[in-house]
Amino acid sequence: MNNTSGYHPLEYKCLFQPDIVDELSEGGIALPTKVINQEQGVQCGGYLVAVGAMAFEDWPSDAKPVPGARVMIAKYAGIQINGKDGTLYRMVNDKDILAVELP
Repeated sequence: MNNTSGYHPLEYKCLFQPDIVDELSEGGIALPTKVINQEQGVQCGGYLVAVGAMAFEDWPSDAKPVPGARVMIAKYAGIQINGKDGTLYRMVNDKDILAVELP
């Protein structure tokens, strides 16, 4: 996965790109922007875009996630960042990553 956000995390931080929330409900009703933004802010699944130099240094080597890995994070972890590419990202600590999807 290419980091086009314009940001690179430092130390123990990780840059996470959450899954995109649909603009329509399951019934086909258009959701208000406020609801979409709220849902995007608590999205827990997505992709690891970049990691800081010290991230995952105390994790077992076979469990370390790498950029491009699909991961799950804590619901309200980190801060939201609007990337220079117009995409919404979250900057989280390495300890906020709860699971890595197995191949």
